[in-house]
Order: sequence, then structure tokens, then C-alpha cells
Amino acid sequence: MVASFAPRRISPEGFGSGVEEKVDRLIDTYGVTGLAGLVGVAKSQPTRWRQGRERPSAPVVKRLLDLEYLSSRLSEVLTARQAQVWLSSPNPHLNGATPAGVLVSFGGPAVEPALSALEVGAVV
Repeated sequence: MVASFAPRRISPEGFGSGVEEKVDRLIDTYGVTGLAGLVGVAKSQPTRWRQGRERPSAPVVKRLLDLEYLSSRLSEVLTARQAQVWLSSPNPHLNGATPAGVLVSFGGPAVEPALSALEVGAVV
């Protein structure tokens, strides 16, 4: 059985005291610029979050959590570089939109059809 995104209400404080660690992991995987693009923020924001000088807004916290979950699932079938390419490439299971664009616009659950197809070996 494939896990799926669960709806949740998140506040900036709900990201927890480990925000810097979560951001560190995502930056290690995607780079500062890559992470900023994947969650739809200015390039300088991930660095400020990592340093604890700023906290992400509630909508961005949700995107970060969704990206963290998505990254975990992607790591089971793709390398980090392949995952970054997959996230930023048009996907037929998302009507040609990129998974990153769908994540920013509609949230993690909307990426589920493409992720599920990838996990079962659909050719894209």
C-alpha cells in the first residue's frame, strides 16, 4: 500500500523547533536556490531560515513539510539529482505541469497522482 499525503493545519510555530534541521536537510538535497524555487520563495529566504533569523510563513511551512515528505518518497526510487529534475519537469500525470509548480500552487496532495505513477514504474 502506498502512503499518501494527510491534510493538516500548520502554523509557523507548528514546524517545530527543528526548522533549521529540516531546512538544512532540504538545502543539502536541493541547494538554497533549488529549495527556494521548489517552495516558491525568494532565494535568500532558505538561508535566513537555516540561520534562525526568520521563520517561514504558515503556507510556506506546509510546502516545506510536503516537500520533505515528497522527498522522502522520491528517495526510494530516485537519486537526489533525479528527484530535482523530476520535480522541475513537466509531468503528464499533472496535465503537463511540474510537480514543484503543483506543490506551490495546490499543495502536496495534488502531486500524488504523479508520485504514485512514478512509484509503480510509469514511464514519463
